[in-house]
This record gives sequence, C-alpha cells and structure tokens, in this order.
Amino acid sequence: MDYKVAVILTNYNMPERTNAIVEHIIFTVNHPIDYYIVDNGSDLVEPSKYTTVKLDRNRQTTGGFLAGVDAAVCSGEDYLAYWFIITSAKFIDTVWADPLDYLLPKMKHPDTFAISPSVNFPKHCAWEQWMSPRDGGGTRRIWGIDYICALISAEKYHALGGFRPELKYMWGLIGEMNWKARKNGWKLYINDNYTIEKHTDIGYEMNRMNMSAGDRRKLASANSKDILSPLYGEKYPNKFRYEYTELKMNGDY
Repeated sequence: MDYKVAVILTNYNMPERTNAIVEHIIFTVNHPIDYYIVDNGSDLVEPSKYTTVKLDRNRQTTGGFLAGVDAAVCSGEDYLAYWFIITSAKFIDTVWADPLDYLLPKMKHPDTFAISPSVNFPKHCAWEQWMSPRDGGGTRRIWGIDYICALISAEKYHALGGFRPELKYMWGLIGEMNWKARKNGWKLYINDNYTIEKHTDIGYEMNRMNMSAGDRRKLASANSKDILSPLYGEKYPNKFRYEYTELKMNGDY
C-alpha cells in the first residue's frame, strides 16, 4: 500500500524559514505527500511562495494547524498521517536523507499515535530533556512529544476529536493530546537516527511577532489554565504527564 502524508506547516511572518523547510522536503522526500502550507495572516512580510492556504488574520498556532487539517480533509485524500511542522524547526541533515524513511515504518504500526525526529535545542526548551538525540540511535517510546516536526496518525487524530480550538497558543493542547493517546493505549515515539533543530523564539529575535516572547508566554499560560482547569482540575499538567504511563528508569515514560 502506498501510504500518503499531509505536510501541514503554519507560517506567520516567517517566509524564509517556511521556504527552507518546504524545499528540503521537496528535495529529500520520495514518499507520496501533499502540502498544506498555511499563511497565518502574515502582516509584516510577504507570505511564503509555497502558501496553499491563506488566512486573513493571525489565528495563532492552533488555528493555523486547524486550517491545514480542514484543507486536507476537504481534499478527500486518505492520509496515513499529518506532518505538523512549525517554522522554528530546521532540517539540518547534510546528506539529504529522506526523513520519512526513518519515521514511516513505525508510523504504519496500528498502535502508533505519533512519532517525531529527535531535536537539537540551541536555546533551552521545556522538551529538551526528552526529545534531544541520545546515543545508540533507533526508535524509543516516549510519554509525549512536542509538535515541532511530528507525524500524527490522521485516523487517530480525528478519533480524539482533533485539536481543541480554544487552546489557541497550543499550550496545554499538546499535553492533552499526548494524554488522550496514552489513555487509548496508543504509543508515541522519538527516532534518534534522524535529528532536526528547533530555534526557540526565532520569530521574536527577528522582530516578526508583534509582541514579546514573554507576553506571549503569559497569554498562553493564562489561556491553557482558563480552558483546562475547569475540565481536569488545577493539577492538569501532572495528570497529562503521568497518567497512563509505564514507569521506566530512563524517564522516557
């Protein structure tokens, strides 16, 4: 069977990085893919030349991803996975390997919910402890992943109801999706044989965000608490992190 993947990339005022991501995929990926490149209301610079979906305003990360998913669904294609990518991601492979060669084999397993490449973090990120590459290579199971450059089962994404649109900054949303996946007995993985890079706050450093990184973090934190505390209680971060995990000494679970 020829499995097809939908690339869903959301861009706000970062056309250079969007173009670089898309062109790397064009040059390296040999598997069937479609592109849903969402311009999330760019208002300081021109959209990426690869834009396929253009929004009239910045709907934040969640809204951009949802617009890409909507376009993918409207296409009528039967996708194995959605490949969610943000513009702080960067492909750093210099031998032009096909990243899907590393990710799709595990993605095809019936109990897989998501898989991500390992990630280099030049600047600190909350996911650094778990997603940084480890010696020995291979694919390892993990309690959760950030959607920096992650393949998510399209079927299972929709079975969970998709992203909660009210969590517009993605904070809390990723934890909730990871938790729901584990609750259903589905597995999440990191592949340490293929590594990308995440440059945290690159958009702010380039003065492309119309607010400071600190202000956005305050908004995102308040948004997640307002939405998730009434649903799961004040300790929802611990719930999302530890429930339905298999405790292992290496901390991956």
